[in-house]
Amino acid sequence: MITTSLPAHRELSLPLRILISAIEEINIPPSRYEAAAKHYTGVGEFLNAKESLLHGFSPAIYPQGSVALGTAIKPLQGEDFDIDLACQLTYQDNFDPMVVRRLVAQRLKESADYKRMLNEEKSRCLRLDYSNGENFHLDIIAAKFAPETSPTGTSLLVPDRNIRNWTPSDPKGYIAWFEEQKKIRVMEKGLMRLSNVEPIPDQHELPHKAPLQVCIQLLKRNRDLVFKDKPKLAPISIIITTLAAKVYNHEAEVEDALMGIVQNLHNGFDATEPFYRVENPTNRGENFADKWQKHPELKDAFFAWLRNLRADVVTLSNSCDFQKSSILLEHLVGRASRDGAIRRHAVELNEGLAKGGLYAGASTMKISTFPSNDSIKIAPHTNFGGSF
Repeated sequence: MITTSLPAHRELSLPLRILISAIEEINIPPSRYEAAAKHYTGVGEFLNAKESLLHGFSPAIYPQGSVALGTAIKPLQGEDFDIDLACQLTYQDNFDPMVVRRLVAQRLKESADYKRMLNEEKSRCLRLDYSNGENFHLDIIAAKFAPETSPTGTSLLVPDRNIRNWTPSDPKGYIAWFEEQKKIRVMEKGLMRLSNVEPIPDQHELPHKAPLQVCIQLLKRNRDLVFKDKPKLAPISIIITTLAAKVYNHEAEVEDALMGIVQNLHNGFDATEPFYRVENPTNRGENFADKWQKHPELKDAFFAWLRNLRADVVTLSNSCDFQKSSILLEHLVGRASRDGAIRRHAVELNEGLAKGGLYAGASTMKISTFPSNDSIKIAPHTNFGGSF
């Protein structure tokens, strides 16, 4: 049991503000995100084309995973960014699961480029590996539409190469559940549907992200850093995302949401000893932590990571020591993200000084771009003889 506590009444510290603003450094660079979106659309249109051998199965193409949830993060240097694409086929015949997989693979092989990039060795997806310079791959989940298998009406059956049988999935149901959990507060663009290829969502910047999305991104970045040299022990993203969404208490501010999530993440399990369960909220029979029973080291690694994460966030929120805070920020989000966030904060302070957007706390004697209950607004100041 993790028992680190947080102060009941607190003023958000500067280091914690910098931690949250680091999300801009963690987001996928816009040019890279746009390039990936083009690849996704190109493959989707190819699979969905009228001349495609899949056309008779009414293919529906849509994103799933972190991109669809708005929780994707920039990979560490040298690692791939990926998008998960569901290729949903509708038919009544009782095909063998491997037939569905082979049909989608066969269509991909009709393109010389896709044939060259195709990796069929994954158990539940077909992977397109793009050139090394892009550090990008697209995972295609071939699936049979099976709405009768769950109450959501959006469930799928996915062929698993290892067991040569169907496995249940419901990416649309999970996304709908997640969106309800996060209480969306983002502006969406009106998009015209020209085919059954649904576009991937826009990548929103910090002011337009829901607090839950930001918190999950921060947790995933810290996970990547902690397990960089031991990736097989890293908690998988779907466990982090599901636990965070379950314990999130719909706080309106990111800092409150982050504190609540790191305190309560361990309370999101559906069962603990002797066997831990993180159930898919749209398919209770699916346990995202199913490997923990056979590999208890995964459970131990998760809780060791969570203990350290919580201790670092709590210490950071109470820190007035710049050097100590700097070290903690590096531990949490990495040196580059920390430095970028600090530079951004310095720019904000400089602009605030010129525009009169700074506040001095009467009790804390701290200067900030955010007002507090007892803060005093600082008059605008310009150098070289400007007005006060």
